[in-house]
Amino acid sequence: MNDSQKIEELLHHFRMEQKNFAEKCGFEPNNISKIKLGKCGISNRVANKILAAFPEVDKTWLMTGKGEMIKNSNYQSNNSGSFIGKVGNNSHISQNDISVMVEMLRNKDNIIQDILKRNEKLQERLFELQDKLLSILKTEK
Repeated sequence: MNDSQKIEELLHHFRMEQKNFAEKCGFEPNNISKIKLGKCGISNRVANKILAAFPEVDKTWLMTGKGEMIKNSNYQSNNSGSFIGKVGNNSHISQNDISVMVEMLRNKDNIIQDILKRNEKLQERLFELQDKLLSILKTEK
C-alpha cells in the first residue's frame, strides 16, 4: 500500500475531508494533496502529527502499510458494531464510551443522594454551632 492509499484510507475511516484532516493534524491541506499525488511520502514529521491527532492509528501501518490501520479494537471497523459515530467536531464514540457513560448515569443518583445526605448533616451541624454561639453570647451578657 502506498502513502496515497494510506491517506485515502485514513480519510475514509475517519469520514473527514482532506482540509479538516490536515487542520486536525496541524499542517496545510496542500501537504495532503502532495502525498495523495505521489509528490512526497509520509515523513516522520507528518506521521508524528497524524499520530498525535489520531492516536488510535498504528504507527507501523502508517509508515509501512503492514498490519492493521487501527490499533484499538474498539475502533477496528465501522461495521463491527463497536464504532457508533461522530460526536462534535470529528470525535468518534465507541460502544465502550457509551457503556462508561451509561454506568456514570446509573451512579449519578447514588452520588446525588450521598451529596444530599452530607448536606443535611452539615446543615444540622451548622444549626448546632449556631445554637452554641447564641448560648455563649447570652452567657457573656
